[in-house]
Amino acid sequence: KLSDEIKAGRLDGAIVFYEDGSPGDGELLCKLPMRWLAHKNYQQTPSQEFTDLVLFDYPCLFRAAALSAFDQAQMRWRMAITTPSLLYVWSALKSKRGIGVRTGHCIPADIVCVDDRFGLPKLPSIQLRMLSSQNASSSAQDLCEILRAETIRAIDCSKPKSTKRTP
Repeated sequence: KLSDEIKAGRLDGAIVFYEDGSPGDGELLCKLPMRWLAHKNYQQTPSQEFTDLVLFDYPCLFRAAALSAFDQAQMRWRMAITTPSLLYVWSALKSKRGIGVRTGHCIPADIVCVDDRFGLPKLPSIQLRMLSSQNASSSAQDLCEILRAETIRAIDCSKPKSTKRTP
């Protein structure tokens, strides 16, 4: 876990996802909606019994949210592909192997949000937090501040209320 690495002094900082509303370390940068994603030409047939999913290997907050959403909606799914690699997730979606879950940020041009298609269940939001070590050198703290600012700029998060650093 990245927060453990920072507490142990092996990392100076990290941008991490947290389950929305969960307790935890770090500064909340923003909340992002999770999105169902698929290739722009992906089709599900009406007779298809299952929704094919393309997800990260366990443990993954996106995977857990997707499976929980299907279970709560009492909908059937099957794992088409699991992988530890975001590149493989994108490749599988581009190959029209199923539907995946991520935020809508930095998705490939031919991958689209399909939240309103295929009768998919609603997904929760996810938090993006900045973790930084109190014991980091001033140079590492400066680098963490640059990482924080560039993340907020790139994702277009509204400016956070606090710049408090928490290990």
